[in-house]
Amino acid sequence: MRSAVTALLLATACTCDGGDGPREQVLATVERLIALHDDGPGGASVARIAEETGVELAEVEDDGNAHFATHRGVDEDGPLTAVELRVPASPEARRGQILVLTVADRVVLTREEIETAYGEGPDFTVPSPHAPPDAPAYSNYRFPWGRLSFGFSRGERERLTTVVFDTVPE
Repeated sequence: MRSAVTALLLATACTCDGGDGPREQVLATVERLIALHDDGPGGASVARIAEETGVELAEVEDDGNAHFATHRGVDEDGPLTAVELRVPASPEARRGQILVLTVADRVVLTREEIETAYGEGPDFTVPSPHAPPDAPAYSNYRFPWGRLSFGFSRGERERLTTVVFDTVPE
């Protein structure tokens, strides 16, 4: 069901240039990453994530710890303005990874559109009152490999701002 509805969203999404606009690119990237995670446990390599997102990743030396290493890339002009991948720092570290996609402000995908494509999330979380005012609210979906979360801006228009793939065992 998810793929059929997502295909419909891809086919009907309005674009100014008549081709694959930023909305379609974000949805297609999310679908490719879901398929990639469905194919194997634990996530994907840094190179494969860069290939699928179109954003080159480099290790950030000062942004890790004994448990994970951080790889980050920025593409100010793309539909994904930032990609961050946190991977185990060593074979002894916990398995799994966290992939965070930051969606460009110009890409407008609403919570309603995402929930039409993926179903109402079994878990919708809002930030605590102590969180910054621009902290997103999340629709969370469970998969055999972990959790997929779509973060939305709060306020009058709930626009997709973040997509998180979390394969770290709970």
